[in-house]
Amino acid sequence: MLIKEMAHAIRASIRDGGKRTVFLVKTVALVQQQSDYIRFHTDLSVGKYYGELGVDLWQKERWVDEFEQHQVLVFSAQVFLNLVDHNYFPLYKVNLLIFDECQHSTGESCYAGLMNRHYNACHDPPRILGLTASISGGKITPGQLNKVAKQIENIYKARVASGSNREESNRHGTSVQIEHIYYLSYKDEICSNNESIMIGFDVKYCLGQYQNLYL
Repeated sequence: MLIKEMAHAIRASIRDGGKRTVFLVKTVALVQQQSDYIRFHTDLSVGKYYGELGVDLWQKERWVDEFEQHQVLVFSAQVFLNLVDHNYFPLYKVNLLIFDECQHSTGESCYAGLMNRHYNACHDPPRILGLTASISGGKITPGQLNKVAKQIENIYKARVASGSNREESNRHGTSVQIEHIYYLSYKDEICSNNESIMIGFDVKYCLGQYQNLYL
């Protein structure tokens, strides 16, 4: 995990020149998921921030305390963009900036806004790690793949990398495992556990046959 590899820079206090790792996601559910994952797999202090926590009302002093207390901070993207827009925390104090679902980086998106308005002007910008399962947020043709990849590289000032072959992708990725489960019908399931109920089913079925015959 890259966060662990670069953790030496975030263990020190901000006041002593330490930096912080920031993880940006698109939804509240992902804030919870990613913060739990990092907390479980590292010994680092992790903070999580999204609008429903009332963070938009926090003053600069509160944010200074949060960055001092936590070494990794997981944000919904808009919250962090607002934070940097208001100059509550400078981008040069971030050692690693992670973009989850980084394909959402066009137009007026938070990711694009952060890169265009702040990253390009930062004198000591953080390292960038973009994560995605799909290089494009929309449908593209195979012929458009290189163009879209170049656009992402230009936005994040980074290089697109992926598994070099199918074997490597299969080794590190996840795949669906299909298992067929056969089950009895509702009647068979009930009757297999209670023979007396089976008699009731048969009697009702026979009566139904006679009734249909009579009609």
